[in-house]
Amino acid sequence: MTLIALGLNHQTAPLDIREQVALSKDQAPTALLALRDATAADEVAIVSTCNRTELYLVGDDSVQGNASNWLQSYHKLPAGHLESYLYCHRSADAVRHLLRVAIGLDSQILGEPQILGQMKQAWQMARANNTIGLHLDRLFQHTFATAKKVRTETDIGAGALSVAFAAVKLAEQIFGDFEHRTALLVGSGEMISLAARHFRQRGVSNLIFVNRTVERAQALATEHHGLAAALNDISQHLHQADIVISSTAADHAILSASQVEHAMRQRKREPMFLVDLAVPRDVEPSVADIDQAYLYTIDDLSQVIESGLIARRAAAEQAEQIVELRTRQHLEWIEAQRASDIVKRFRHNAQRESNRQLESALKRIESGHDPEQVVKELSHKLSRALLHVPTQLLKSMAQHRSDALLQQADTLIKLDADSTVDKE
Repeated sequence: MTLIALGLNHQTAPLDIREQVALSKDQAPTALLALRDATAADEVAIVSTCNRTELYLVGDDSVQGNASNWLQSYHKLPAGHLESYLYCHRSADAVRHLLRVAIGLDSQILGEPQILGQMKQAWQMARANNTIGLHLDRLFQHTFATAKKVRTETDIGAGALSVAFAAVKLAEQIFGDFEHRTALLVGSGEMISLAARHFRQRGVSNLIFVNRTVERAQALATEHHGLAAALNDISQHLHQADIVISSTAADHAILSASQVEHAMRQRKREPMFLVDLAVPRDVEPSVADIDQAYLYTIDDLSQVIESGLIARRAAAEQAEQIVELRTRQHLEWIEAQRASDIVKRFRHNAQRESNRQLESALKRIESGHDPEQVVKELSHKLSRALLHVPTQLLKSMAQHRSDALLQQADTLIKLDADSTVDKE
């Protein structure tokens, strides 16, 4: 059994590659089942966010190659298309990687908390579709407990850093202050809610919430004292927006260059600032070519984010130490589980052989053989049957001068002059 983490993220792949393999929440169930079938893995889970798509699998050594091939074929990409962008972690490195991701040590924003919620959703999705079992389920729960420990014992989450905060901060740098400004927010997830909160704290006069489902837009509008509109009506409101932030789960662009161009004419070329936080992108890239329309993607926020990281870097060192400790703890659990599996198989085989010998002995007694002699023979045959494989292994170790293994075997079965069954 091998644990594998295979994927790509904002450090290894640009946005145009990441959006090619991004999975929406609706696509996840089908993808999970397809991944398990294609790789023949025992357990699978998929974490897909704006900054990463990662596959977590438990299986034999063939799983890694099968997973890489599946990721490309499932998204209808040419063979080898992702090869230079993918990373793969195995066993201890895979455990360590998952812990670092959950804590935010591998995020675009050091210590950002949103990834933990996204990982919990991925775990719940895999459980709901029965694609994880003992090993991945235990690993994810161990990961969540580790993230909680790091948040409690370090300042990794200090300061109001998030992608949404960075987007608002960048808008503030461009406009100076937000008085009399209007922000149009597309989507209804955590990013949009965070952005709305930051805008209100900084004095944005008007917030317009747009969503495919107008009821969800209305819920946000009520919470943040704004207006709500359906996505189909976005063109009626776009010209009012000085700032547009979009973060939806759509699998294609929902804001076209022609829509923005029309809005800019209505605004008489007053500047419009747009931040596309979605992967795949919500806003057509050609919007960046429109005069006075300033389009930024999630990859453009790094410089803004950098200035807020100093306070978190010391905490990150503490977090790394916790990660190492918790990685070792999980590996110890894996080893204990492996030993437990061996013991279960050994007991099962012993019980099966015992039942077979007992059945044979009872038949002999029924057919008239001397019961005492049958019992003596049963004891002898059972001892020989149970000790045959261990004895052959001990002889093999001796022939190959495996002194260390022999010493361990001696300790394991407690061979000493005074040992008896009664003292067990």
